Amino acid sequence: MNKNGTIVNYLFALFIVIYEFAFNTLYIRLTGSSLVDATRNVIYGGKADPVLGAIVTAAVAAEFAGILLKKRAAAGSLKGGGGFFLWTLHTAVTTIMVMTACRAFGASIEPMGTASGIALFANIIKELALLGILWNETPARISMSQGIFADTCILYFYCIGFSTGWDVISATPGSNLHQHLSNIPLLVLYTAMAMLFFLIMYVPLRIGYYMTERIETNRDFYRLTLSIAVVTITAMIPLYRPLDPAALKRYWPAEYEKLIQKDRVPVSPSIDKK
Repeated sequence: MNKNGTIVNYLFALFIVIYEFAFNTLYIRLTGSSLVDATRNVIYGGKADPVLGAIVTAAVAAEFAGILLKKRAAAGSLKGGGGFFLWTLHTAVTTIMVMTACRAFGASIEPMGTASGIALFANIIKELALLGILWNETPARISMSQGIFADTCILYFYCIGFSTGWDVISATPGSNLHQHLSNIPLLVLYTAMAMLFFLIMYVPLRIGYYMTERIETNRDFYRLTLSIAVVTITAMIPLYRPLDPAALKRYWPAEYEKLIQKDRVPVSPSIDKK
């Protein structure tokens, strides 16, 4: 079994832990606001951020390059209903990231502007080309450096997708679980639902590894399953982070008033100075 995908899973989980407990905390102390604010200001505040747009665009392009390299080393293809389903979900996730990039560049999404329309159309063409490539069986050899580069590109895509997507979703009133800590049965239910939702988004993003991962023994299966489980569990960390009262007041005033009335506004180290 090719272990690269498993290693990337563990590296991604390590990134999540470092991001949440070290880098993000350091950033808050240095700037007074969290990294979530940049994407939140773009999505909910309508503020342009070309740097964020460039970072997200580079991540989408890097993942495409990484998958192409992975396909060159694959002995099989993704023919079949399962492969098409994974591709469909993969297309949905990349489309969301492209929409985020468009907003960051200041392009209109609602209503659809010319620039954002071209960007979304280009992404669909890219995904259709990817589908055709993944459907063909054209194995070749790639060097170790090319393999490491491919893994790095895909890992970069995972990290940017997490920090500009899942982490932002976790900071919304409807998704955050910190407010349910006192209700254990409800907390367990919501956590299980969150894990399922995360897997629905994350598993299709591993599309570049399914062609190279050949599960030949039970040990291979358990090793891969454990690595995905570790990623899923660590991805739940931001869901338990206290909501930012300043962000609630700015973007979700109704929810802010509800928490004020219930005297349940949590304390967050993030301070919105804007």
